Amino acid sequence: MDRTPAPVSLVAARTLQPPEGSRAAEVFRDDHVWIRFAARPTSGPQVPHDRDEFYIVASGAARYRWEGGETMIGPGDIMFAAAHTPHGYDQFSEDFSVWVVFYGPQKPAGIMTDDSSTLPVPADAPGAMHHANPLVTKSNSR
Repeated sequence: MDRTPAPVSLVAARTLQPPEGSRAAEVFRDDHVWIRFAARPTSGPQVPHDRDEFYIVASGAARYRWEGGETMIGPGDIMFAAAHTPHGYDQFSEDFSVWVVFYGPQKPAGIMTDDSSTLPVPADAPGAMHHANPLVTKSNSR
């Protein structure tokens, strides 16, 4: 983006219409980042994407599953999914919605990336949740 766009509220995001065949509406997009909003995410496993992504829960609750783990998530929680890794939601509330952020370059399948940027969380940290990957960070607001 070569300019700063106006903020998009949760109320405004809920009015955005996803393109046909998609559950997520586009909020912002440029060469490096693509932000979408899913008012009703797909239940179950997602088709793994070719870019790294993270999700921020906007409302409601769900179970987030990834290869090697699962956890309950709610408003303010953030989840990271590396490119080409299986992940998805299920058991979600009627009001479950997420912000979806794809970033970085497209990555060919079968290429593992350096995960050294994910630092371990001390066991005694407030709200600490321990998962190998993807990183799931729980908010301290609940």
